[in-house]
Amino acid sequence: MTGLLIENPGSFGLITANGGYLTKHSIGVYGTNPPDTGFRWEDVQSEVNQEPTRKAFEQWEGTGTIETWTTPFSRDGRPERTFVAVRTPDDVRTLAVLTAAADAQASVRDDIAGAKVAVHGDGTATLA
Repeated sequence: MTGLLIENPGSFGLITANGGYLTKHSIGVYGTNPPDTGFRWEDVQSEVNQEPTRKAFEQWEGTGTIETWTTPFSRDGRPERTFVAVRTPDDVRTLAVLTAAADAQASVRDDIAGAKVAVHGDGTATLA
């Protein structure tokens, strides 16, 4: 991003990141010029609380659809497992873990959004 900004004076760049196995999200806006005003902090929690939420199951078993996923890699560079957010047929969200090596590999090779997934009672899952 820094290189692109240097090559394009007056431009802005956006960087986002996901961490903590789908539990944290960070965002940074960068630019080539200092802001017109100083740092501004705003408490937007009341606005966030007004956003719609989705019902979630802590435990669920059945076939659902993958909404999103994240795949951590081992120290030797191989996908270890894949954490998935799954939409149930009743439009409820649940979380599960793809533990099979082939499924973890598929999650980095293919776009698995919308794929069917079998969620087991113990929280593990397999691509259907």
